[in-house]
Amino acid sequence: MKLRKPNNTWSKEIENIYYNYFLKDINSGKFKVLNKFFSNIDLLDCLENDNSGLDSQIKLIKKLIKNKIPKSILIIGTGSGRLANEISILFPYSKIFEIDKNPIVIKRLKNKYKSSNFRFSILAHASNLPFPNNYIDLVISYSVFRYIKNINQTLLEIMRVVKDNGLIIISEAKNNNPINKIREFLQKKNIFFNTIIFPTVRLKHLTFFYYLLNKYKKNKVIKKLIDLEAKEKNINKLKAAFNLAGSSLGSIYTILWQKKL
Repeated sequence: MKLRKPNNTWSKEIENIYYNYFLKDINSGKFKVLNKFFSNIDLLDCLENDNSGLDSQIKLIKKLIKNKIPKSILIIGTGSGRLANEISILFPYSKIFEIDKNPIVIKRLKNKYKSSNFRFSILAHASNLPFPNNYIDLVISYSVFRYIKNINQTLLEIMRVVKDNGLIIISEAKNNNPINKIREFLQKKNIFFNTIIFPTVRLKHLTFFYYLLNKYKKNKVIKKLIDLEAKEKNINKLKAAFNLAGSSLGSIYTILWQKKL
């Protein structure tokens, strides 16, 4: 993981934890983001209210789609549902299919948006999509491919379900391995694609947020800082950790292409 510039909202204690503990544990492989983080309903509620990084994606989609409104949209790895929320506002009468492999994620979304006639939350793996061939007009993925093990199979599935002339948009928060693997796949298939870089986007330190939660009971300093933030702001410990993690300027890399016969 690359070093980010110090966050100007961080205290010296949080900055010390970030550089001297968090980065070392991440780079050595001692800490990994576990699925259990995405099975916490309170955490998902917290993440749903965080729209950092999404503005650039919504503006891009508006520009690309123009007057041609997609009838069907597939969101890969919906998580908290925040991207689906924005897309449903942008295209209120399009069918939105949001998939996730986590049953708790899907159950939460089904309960929360059960009154919608245009939003469908589906339990599924990205590498085995439950749709017929040539069915989807627009596929969107945001900060999900880093968690996908079989990237090539997932891309093949996406290409299968997308209609001819359908659009695929995949974004990641930095130029990491998923982006490189997607490029390699498309180049081998001789598929023309565009890469768009959003160089200065305010992004939440989500991995650091998960780290603080994970270390709450294990690190006395982290526990003290979270408890103090919760008390001062009169919020729960999860929101306190979210606040402490902060945000900073980063880059989003987007790859997009159109399915052609």
